[in-house]
Amino acid sequence: MSITVEVNGVLYDRIVSATVTERLDVLSNSFSFEAVGDAVYPLPFAIDDECRMYVDDELVLTGYIELVNVDGNKDNHSVTFAGRDRTADLLDSELGVIHDLDGTLSLKRIAELVIAHLAPNATADERLQVIDNVSPPFFNPAEDKITPEPGVGAMEFLERLARKRAVMLGSDERGDVVILDPSGQNIEAWVHQRKDSLDNNVRAYAMSYDATGLFNRYLSQSQGNPNAMNLSGLFSVEAMVDQSGEVRDVSVREGRQRVLVSESAFSDPQNAQRARWERNVRRARGRRFTATVAGYQNQAGQRWRTNTLPWVISEAAGINTRMLVSTVTAGYGLGDGEQTQLTFVEADAYTLDLAEPTVEEKVTGGLGGLFG
Repeated sequence: MSITVEVNGVLYDRIVSATVTERLDVLSNSFSFEAVGDAVYPLPFAIDDECRMYVDDELVLTGYIELVNVDGNKDNHSVTFAGRDRTADLLDSELGVIHDLDGTLSLKRIAELVIAHLAPNATADERLQVIDNVSPPFFNPAEDKITPEPGVGAMEFLERLARKRAVMLGSDERGDVVILDPSGQNIEAWVHQRKDSLDNNVRAYAMSYDATGLFNRYLSQSQGNPNAMNLSGLFSVEAMVDQSGEVRDVSVREGRQRVLVSESAFSDPQNAQRARWERNVRRARGRRFTATVAGYQNQAGQRWRTNTLPWVISEAAGINTRMLVSTVTAGYGLGDGEQTQLTFVEADAYTLDLAEPTVEEKVTGGLGGLFG
């Protein structure tokens, strides 16, 4: 088996099944594994034990056991363990009053201050680290209000700021926070599901199109930052209380409207950007293709990863294009062996430069044609 589990620094090989899931659109990655123990070989695992998951000897996830389920009889027992990586604490926690969010700050520095607020007694080495792979523009008091309301979710607060800068927050194999560009990277790999083709590598597939969360009109509204009036003197009172932006999706019928009321201070251009992001993400989440392939590596000899763009062909779903990998689940089971489930969305799903749809792009029926 090429998925191995290390708990509290000790590797275990009595694993019946295991999965590791990495997602582009959710901060914290997750894992689960089933182990077998008996009186001779007990399982010394407990809630909050540190766990590392390896796929083909490559570290994929560092986190903690959060859930334990036990089945058994007088002779042996089977235990299922599950958990998330270290960023789960940031995802679950809520903020109190933070006094240091003043002046011109980077998203990286704001995230570091939030992490320090949640773990004030931890050493710098014990705290989550923040890796900035994008270096988005700084926030400044004349443009942005970045002080969170007490009780707001820590990740909710940081995601609002990330959306302002068109970036996403993810986690790496060490469980640290990563600021990333979700535009994807082309790779020389493919997923093919074609009748009578010798290069088919899809064991199973699924296609879904859900229009219930799509709208024709997206409006983002907020009040401007009062500090901006004081610092720049450029805004009238009327302008301060009526900051807004709008985008359309003409592939959706008229009469469906989504209004976003921001708790943060957004300018008109930021509201337009926020509305565009909402439209793009909803379109992406409404159209998904899932394929299960054998093993954990692609044709380039690398492990399948999120935020990459392999070529996807599915005759049944009418797909022939590069698509963005949004979720990767590496799994092992006695019946299925080693396999990877990949979830794909449109290549430009999480970017703000997605082409404006035209009337001709409207889906007229069936799964074929959902992706060009």
